[in-house]
Amino acid sequence: MQDDKPRPRVGIDLRHQYSSREANLWVLAGLLAVAFDMFLVNKGLAFSWVRALSPMIALLFFEEQRRKRPSKGWPGVSPNGGTRLWIKVSLIVSAWAILLWVLLYGVSALFDFGPGFAKVDPDHIPVQFLSITMIAPILEEGVYRILLCTALATKFRHRTVVAISGTLFALLHLLYGNLAPTNLLAGYLLSWAYLMSGSLWIPILWHAVGNMAILSVGMILFLMAGG
Repeated sequence: MQDDKPRPRVGIDLRHQYSSREANLWVLAGLLAVAFDMFLVNKGLAFSWVRALSPMIALLFFEEQRRKRPSKGWPGVSPNGGTRLWIKVSLIVSAWAILLWVLLYGVSALFDFGPGFAKVDPDHIPVQFLSITMIAPILEEGVYRILLCTALATKFRHRTVVAISGTLFALLHLLYGNLAPTNLLAGYLLSWAYLMSGSLWIPILWHAVGNMAILSVGMILFLMAGG
């Protein structure tokens, strides 16, 4: 789905393209895909190629549907408003994310409660870099944003889509055993970014950069602790 023109918001016209029955089937398909994804994660197959099947099939189906039912609500590549706008948005979000991290983990360290940054051995960086900053963002955004959010947008308003996708993303991290506050909140932000940008790449890049930042901090803490 290559596009040169900026994309509109995901789902902006999709609710007018489908009957109530058809939209219900979309929503059911999205929720079943999430259930299947969580099943794979629970079985230790978080980085299995099987996990990529759902978003790959969804992208092919979206392309077919876009040809049959042209609409301004299908996801694309270029972000709504242009790349420059989303670079600015990304910088603002990054600044607020850093402030949130400082507050959360500063308070956590001060009062000795809650999660902290896990220390990461630099020797493990190559493997973790591949899995955490490349594979995981593509697989997770493929399911919880590109597939789920688009399916939900055929029936619900954006607020509802963000609430459902963000909550299910938090449940995914419950299965991972990684309940850091940033992980619990990230799904809502990433869903909003996907819906507003209309781009496949904005949530993937945000997710990858966020994971890279956490990985980098973990390595720095490991080195400061002397290994």
